[in-house]
Amino acid sequence: MKLLASDFDGTLHFEDGYHKEDLEAIKKFQEAGHLFGLCSGRPLGNLQELEEEGLRFDFIIGSSGAAFSDHGKIVYEETIPQEVFEKIYVLMKGHHLFVSTTENMYAVKEDLAFLTGWVENTIDLSDPQLTEKEKIVHVSIEYESLEPIEKLLSQLNALKDEVEFYQNGPSIDFVPKGYSKHIGIEKAAAYYGLKEEDIRCIGDNYNDLPMLEGIKESYTFDFAPDAVRDKAGHVVHSLAQCIERLMEEENENTCE
Repeated sequence: MKLLASDFDGTLHFEDGYHKEDLEAIKKFQEAGHLFGLCSGRPLGNLQELEEEGLRFDFIIGSSGAAFSDHGKIVYEETIPQEVFEKIYVLMKGHHLFVSTTENMYAVKEDLAFLTGWVENTIDLSDPQLTEKEKIVHVSIEYESLEPIEKLLSQLNALKDEVEFYQNGPSIDFVPKGYSKHIGIEKAAAYYGLKEEDIRCIGDNYNDLPMLEGIKESYTFDFAPDAVRDKAGHVVHSLAQCIERLMEEENENTCE
């Protein structure tokens, strides 16, 4: 049995939605007895809502490794301390933040109006104390362009001993200290009793680098940034092609 962990945005889901050939490949992969799931910077609660007809996830790794669910059952979900969140809040003066707790979603809607579907049911983040009685499971800084994000990166170094953070295009995801997509996949593999040679991953952007570097058999796309392609073990043009190669590997091993 193989485990394939896939990034969501830009890997499985694109501006034009899901690609039919990817969904068909995922179904065949699962029908052959393998595990397919997500490994994303998004919070677990948001990812669990993404299944639809013809698409199901055997597992979901959320918040860049800090949360994991098995067939919809939460196995663990680590949190970001309130005092760490308040430091992020002060740095951003409360703006361009998206925050998920176990009870609510917070954002200044005017800042994040471009994130359609994410901000419709949020509570305006006017005060960091709004979240102090809730467990914070996800924090991100969201912009529409790269320029403001690149200016922020050096300022965030002051928090590097208290929280992990990963850039994903014009956004930055914050993760509890000690977690990454690589760590999340290793924990998922251990949960299912799988060995290193059974694990595969695929992603398209900079926040995928921990898993692309850490997982021996990793995949990215021919349209990914150069730095991402350089770190991945294999380059393909689609998720479907990645799965096709994995199925060919399995057939070759069966015939030996």
